[in-house]
Amino acid sequence: MAEYVDQVYYTKTYYGEDVDDALFSRYLARATDIINSLTCYQLVKQGGLDKLELWQQELVKKAVCAQIEYYQIEGLTADQGQSESGSSFSLSKFSVSAKSNTISRQAQRASPAAIAALRAAGLLNESEVSIRVI
Repeated sequence: MAEYVDQVYYTKTYYGEDVDDALFSRYLARATDIINSLTCYQLVKQGGLDKLELWQQELVKKAVCAQIEYYQIEGLTADQGQSESGSSFSLSKFSVSAKSNTISRQAQRASPAAIAALRAAGLLNESEVSIRVI
């Protein structure tokens, strides 16, 4: 599957957080998967990034970079909806956690910046199912 950025773009154009060279390929592959999933594989179905307008291409690249940076900051456990940046500690039977449970595990998988970029590009699949009782 096509990857939409490379390490040079991430470092020199996006100015993302430093990522170890050994981890970059892994983060990129996972970030590409998340972006494709969020867009319902529109880019894959349409034949790639170059089928989009230039401004949309740039937003997709920013979304991928934001997701890579999210992995660098939050760790790959964010991919399973478990952020590592929550603050918590325990002392004997007393436990304090600053992590909010208001965000669903699925929502935590994607970088908010990546979601915003895809939304701005008009590529974010935001279909919702609504069940109402009559």
